[in-house]
Amino acid sequence: MTTGVPPDDEAASTRALVRRWAEAINARDVDTLVRLAAPEIDLQPMQVGVRGQYSGPAGVRRWMQEIADDDLGHRVRIERVRTLAPGRAVVFGTVLLGGDAVSPYALVVQVRGDRVAAMRSYLNDEPTLERLGVL
Repeated sequence: MTTGVPPDDEAASTRALVRRWAEAINARDVDTLVRLAAPEIDLQPMQVGVRGQYSGPAGVRRWMQEIADDDLGHRVRIERVRTLAPGRAVVFGTVLLGGDAVSPYALVVQVRGDRVAAMRSYLNDEPTLERLGVL
């Protein structure tokens, strides 16, 4: 019987990759994001100043450029990374603006191999996303 829960080493590897991805977003590190992204990556971020869909490495670059163009100085305090299923994890945190907490945040990431294949972000907390069936 399978439980949908990945083996510990696979889950740890997924969580580590997803944490590196989230940290690179906070650092506005385009090179790391492109390196961690699968060639067919599909991004649907909902962040301060940005909301849309972006595809591939060019989409990663365009997304980061749009953030840089209108950067209000927001960052996400990463609080926890949870494995959802094999190759899928979520980062929970809080959006900070000028050091003040302004919103809960969740970043749901799909991993293929050692690359980020898809990403969706939400300005919601874990219980809300559970009720909505996102997690």
